[in-house]
Amino acid sequence: MKAELKAISAVAATVILLFMLAMTGPAFAATGGCGFIGKRSAGCGVSISAGSGENSVPAGLVNLLGQGRPAYICAFPAPEEPSSDEPPEPVVLPWVTTADFQSFDIPASDFHAVPAAWAVTNRETGFYADGSTRYIDLELLGFPVQVRATPVRYEWDFGDGTTYSTTNTGGTPETVDEATITHSYTEPGPVTVRLTTVYSGMFSIAGGNWIIIEGTASVDSEPLPFEVFRFHKYLVEENCIENPDGPDCG
Repeated sequence: MKAELKAISAVAATVILLFMLAMTGPAFAATGGCGFIGKRSAGCGVSISAGSGENSVPAGLVNLLGQGRPAYICAFPAPEEPSSDEPPEPVVLPWVTTADFQSFDIPASDFHAVPAAWAVTNRETGFYADGSTRYIDLELLGFPVQVRATPVRYEWDFGDGTTYSTTNTGGTPETVDEATITHSYTEPGPVTVRLTTVYSGMFSIAGGNWIIIEGTASVDSEPLPFEVFRFHKYLVEENCIENPDGPDCG
């Protein structure tokens, strides 16, 4: 009867010990003579002894398990479960190239002549452009992108074979005397003035930092046709009111 109680006590102690060890982290197994206490043996994991160290259990349980003899408890780390998570897909951000920038519908500059729609030979005519920075909002690869186009050069063609390049918009003159961009025509007749604005560009992804776009984009404005009149000087005795048939009074 004593032997049976002793065996039952040993089994109960084994169950209690395994439960306690399982709750503390790794999975554990009990065996006898698997290796030296505190050493790692070839047949099992780390031997656990009675005491209060890292690899120890209460001495009463060890003695009870071994029925009064030294017992050796070996610890085996629980196998790691393989991760089923696949690596995240790389995020591909949009990029604006020179060709992209040149393909965008950048608004053209408005330009004007002073005086408007006509000129006189051998007299200065003033010109100016608006020179505004343009913004374009679009979506690329699912990201909101804003493009900024800034005028950096104005290429003028005055319609008589004369061209002029400048970084100056010409301001907003009200008279020819205030104009900083002027041209004098030598021959009368119809002419068509043209303006090409050259833009540099930058872009921003989802409100982030501005990134420089390589190269430039050139945008043509609507042509401006007007008439150049010949300027004459006549020495006359009467004005056109007094003599409607006088020179240049017709």
